[in-house]
Amino acid sequence: EAARMVMQFKGFPIAFTKRVLGRAVFGGRKGARGRQVAHIGHLIAGLTVAGYMAQTAKDFLRGYGPRDPTNRATILAALAQSGGAGIFGDFLFGQANRFGRGLLETAAGPGIGTLAELADNAMKARDGDASAGEWLNMVLSNTPFLNLFYVRPALEMLVLTSLKEAASPGYIDRADKRRRQDYGQERI
Repeated sequence: EAARMVMQFKGFPIAFTKRVLGRAVFGGRKGARGRQVAHIGHLIAGLTVAGYMAQTAKDFLRGYGPRDPTNRATILAALAQSGGAGIFGDFLFGQANRFGRGLLETAAGPGIGTLAELADNAMKARDGDASAGEWLNMVLSNTPFLNLFYVRPALEMLVLTSLKEAASPGYIDRADKRRRQDYGQERI
């Protein structure tokens, strides 16, 4: 059970690394290795474009316009969105992964990361430093079926944004300001 918990959600990255990247680096005909390795550039470019398209669709569902595709931050976010950077990109461009967890928690898997988040929130509650927003984020990130593409935007629009604003006053203004600073986006 412990091994299954650690390997949870690691099947796709392992298969992608072995099949797609392995074929790009080691596959192909004899004497074609140079051209085969060049395929990695095409692969990264294609993944980045697909990541930008997914990112733009998600932004529209959240009520924002498209990000500037020539902005370096947008390109890096599209690469991370596509899975092209993956966990390596999270730690290459920051101290923690995009969920705020460290390298050990990321390697150990989401079950261990959730237990660590629960323990952190419990310690903060014990010390009187817990915020309702942190507890709400933890509950929302662990609620089954909440991240389905047709459920999340409706819930965000109807319930969750108001709930987040109530749990952490000023949430909407901070989110809009962060979007403006990071990506130059305004609400539609």
